[in-house]
Amino acid sequence: MRVLTAIVLWIISEMAVAGPLEEANSAYDKGDFGLARNFYTDLAIQGDRMAQLRLGVLYDEAKGGANDSREATRWYIVASAQGSSEAAYNLGRLYHDGRGVPQNFARAREWYYVATERGETKAAVNLGVMDASGEGRPRDYRKAIKWFLLAAQRGDDRAKNNIGTMYFNGQGVPRDLVRSHMWYNLAAAHGDPDAIQNRTSVARLMTLKQMARAQEMASDRQMYIP
Repeated sequence: MRVLTAIVLWIISEMAVAGPLEEANSAYDKGDFGLARNFYTDLAIQGDRMAQLRLGVLYDEAKGGANDSREATRWYIVASAQGSSEAAYNLGRLYHDGRGVPQNFARAREWYYVATERGETKAAVNLGVMDASGEGRPRDYRKAIKWFLLAAQRGDDRAKNNIGTMYFNGQGVPRDLVRSHMWYNLAAAHGDPDAIQNRTSVARLMTLKQMARAQEMASDRQMYIP
């Protein structure tokens, strides 16, 4: 997602389909998407959640055949009903972007909420972006930063970078170059290219004392944030 600039039966089922699912995954990994789709279709009909998700992805990304957003949506819904966090996230993304379905920010939020509750960090980042951008409702930087903080606690470097930007711009929080540098530094520590560039830019505006403080704070934070 874009960086802010302005700111029971499971055991039986798994035992029964483990072999075919491995074959399907192998075909998928090798790029033989037509064969993979055949395998996944059979397994999805039997109720295999991973096959349902992968089948949705194949239709969504037109791998092994024509793009079919209706089928992608259908299989994402089925997989999500079985608890797939990634399927819920993908549904949110479809409604967010308006790909194959009418763009609907309210539905996008609903699916992102579901995915976030199931531990899908990307969904929390996207909720933050929606609040920061005012998509479907008035812009709310404070809500945005809460979503970014949640994702950052789970280790997401995009979220850390976005928090750095919000501190730099004073969006939802007082403008603070030290905290901005600290968050950029936390993301840059894992090689995030945007964060590396942003850290360099903000450092040009800081004193040596501020830089030392920011680095000290980043070291302390790294004890608690991945």
